[in-house]
Amino acid sequence: MPDAIQFERERGLLTLRLNRPEKKNALTRAMLSQLAEGLRLADSDPEEAPDREQLRQVIEEEGALFTQRLRSPEAMAALSAFISKH
Repeated sequence: MPDAIQFERERGLLTLRLNRPEKKNALTRAMLSQLAEGLRLADSDPEEAPDREQLRQVIEEEGALFTQRLRSPEAMAALSAFISKH
């Protein structure tokens, strides 16, 4: 299976793409961790965005749905923690 979260960087723009169209992009705990890690890396790379105001992040999806649902109570807890950190 391809990576459930795909990362692409280009001139100060970080795109994080949900890539589980067969599961309607339902988020898992692992996917939330990957999203958080991607955002941390974006914030810590001064070469990609020497002026922090220039760094932008985009989260998009493959398939017709952005995300249908979380797959477990653990994923919901991880999402809550993710939102409170960012």
